[in-house]
Amino acid sequence: MKYFKLFVFLFLFWMALSGDYTIRQVLSGLVASAMTILIYRWLLKHAKMEYPKGITLWQLIQYVYAVGLEIILAGYDHLLRIPFGSGETEIMNIHLEAKTELVASLIANAITLTPGSVTIELNQKRLKVLLYKDVYKREQLNKTHCFAMRLQKIFK
Repeated sequence: MKYFKLFVFLFLFWMALSGDYTIRQVLSGLVASAMTILIYRWLLKHAKMEYPKGITLWQLIQYVYAVGLEIILAGYDHLLRIPFGSGETEIMNIHLEAKTELVASLIANAITLTPGSVTIELNQKRLKVLLYKDVYKREQLNKTHCFAMRLQKIFK
């Protein structure tokens, strides 16, 4: 059942991103989702790992929504920096209270996907993030920290 839920999620994600609902695209989505599940199961088996526990489908949907929205908003903010030549960077430490390493990794990856920030180190419950700071405001530091805390609340 857990793989079926993942299959459905992957297929719906495929369809939402493609925006094309022809028979060919639906079949491609079904095949791609099935292949992803098969490869995932094979990797788990050969690495002697288990299916990740503790993350529900609803949490995953909330995570994808939050990350997608943040990527769009941060991309817009980052585009506004280009004409002003803001190129200063700063390293920020973020303390996490994540329950598992998987949750901490998801938060670190979400920060890296967001334009203008890169997670350079994940050490137990601490993230070290390199980000562009706005010359005129220090809001970027607060935005990145708040984003990490919002993601953390999803998985509590």
